[in-house]
Parts: sequence; structure tokens; C-alpha cells
Amino acid sequence: MTTRSNAASLSYTQLLRNNRPYRKLWLSQVVSNAGDWFNTIAVLGLTLELTQSGLALSIAMLCQMLPAFFVAPIAGVIAERYDRKRVMIVADLLRSAVALGFLLVDTPDEVWLIYLFMACLSALGPFFDVTRTAALPSIVRGPELLAANALSSATWGIMLTIGSAIGGLVADQFGRSTAFELNALSFIVSALIVARIALPKASGAGQPVRFFSDFLEGLRYIRMDQPTRVYLPGKAVWGLAGGAAVMLYAVFGGQIYRAGDTG
Repeated sequence: MTTRSNAASLSYTQLLRNNRPYRKLWLSQVVSNAGDWFNTIAVLGLTLELTQSGLALSIAMLCQMLPAFFVAPIAGVIAERYDRKRVMIVADLLRSAVALGFLLVDTPDEVWLIYLFMACLSALGPFFDVTRTAALPSIVRGPELLAANALSSATWGIMLTIGSAIGGLVADQFGRSTAFELNALSFIVSALIVARIALPKASGAGQPVRFFSDFLEGLRYIRMDQPTRVYLPGKAVWGLAGGAAVMLYAVFGGQIYRAGDTG
């Protein structure tokens, strides 16, 4: 078991050291994911402070998750039809602008802006995430692709833990405005990193966009591929359960333990 673990660890190290385009793409993900969780902790803390309502937190979490669910199929089509580097850069820059919008919220009457900005970030996220995933096979070949996908998935979980912890501390010690500003900065840094990656054109680049037919093709693939059929319901369950857990963490930390954003 230890030997297999060391081999996997070594393959990740070799992948990051030897594959420069992937290393840059991975770094952009690290920076962006860290900013996402900085933002999430600060937004939930702000929502709870302004409303003292679990319902308001639930609405905020729905705004963070539902738009991505509906936009992801569209983002998949865009990733196959347009310049992937440009799509990711535009998504990052737009998210940076939206992230600064949270600085405008400081009264209970403005909580609706939190819902709006959360929904916008959620809707823009798949254009980066789906395009990044679609670009992996063009810069990582053969056995390295499995390691690249595994590392990218693990990175999300690791940054959830690290980003949430540091984000809570930053929001508590320096103010939520700092957390919002750092999140906006993270998207700019991510865009600058992506801009320096040499990405081949997508195989479908330049072809006419047919959202409906491409969407149906995706559904046919899901129906025919058993691992995908098994994976998707699990992902949905995690989204529901994970979102509820994050909301409860905010309630317990803010209202029961009185620990503020660090809770």
C-alpha cells in the first residue's frame, strides 16, 4: 500500500515538474479555488450577520449551486467550440469584477445583492472549470492523464479545507472586505497564469454552435457509459449534503459558538 502511495505521489511530482502547461493550469486552479473558499466563508458570515436567518443562508447556498448546475451543459458546448484559453480568461475576469460587488453590501436591505452576486459567480464558474477539464487531454497524454485528473480533483478538496480555514482567519482578523478583495485578486492572478499557457485549439473550434443537439449527444453518452451514470447521482447527493453541511457550519459557528467567521 505504501509503495503504491509513493508511486502515485511521485507521478504527481513528475507531472508538475515535467509538464509545464499542466503545471500552470493546475496553479490557476489552486489560486482560484483558494479564492472561492475565502469568498464563501466571508459571504456566509456576512449573510448571517445581516439577517440572523438560516433561511437566508439556505438561499445563498442555493444561489451558489443551482446556476452552475444549469449552466454547465452550456459551458461544455462553449469549451468545444471556442478558444479555450480565451474562455477561461474571460470567465476569470468577469468573476473578479463580480467578486468586488460584495463590497457594496452592508445593510439587511442589500442582502438580495448577495444572492445576485453568488448566482453570477456560480453561473460563470463552469465556463472556467469545464473548459479547464476539457483542455487536459490536449496537454497531458497517456498515463499522465489519469494522474492529472486525480490531482485536479484532490486539489479541490484540499483547497476547500485550506481556503476555508485561512479565509475564516483573514475575514476575522482583517475584515470581510479583505477576503472579498483577495478573492477578486485570485481570479486576476488565475487569468494571468492561463494567459501564459500554450493550449491547442479544441477539436470542434470554428464549428457552428448547436446547443440542443450537443446537449442531447451528452445525454446519450451518459446513458451508454455506466461509470458516468453511477458518478453523476453521487455528485448530486454530495452537492445537496455538502451544501447543507456548509450552511450548518456557518450557523453553528456564528450563532451557537459565537466564533464569527473563524467558526
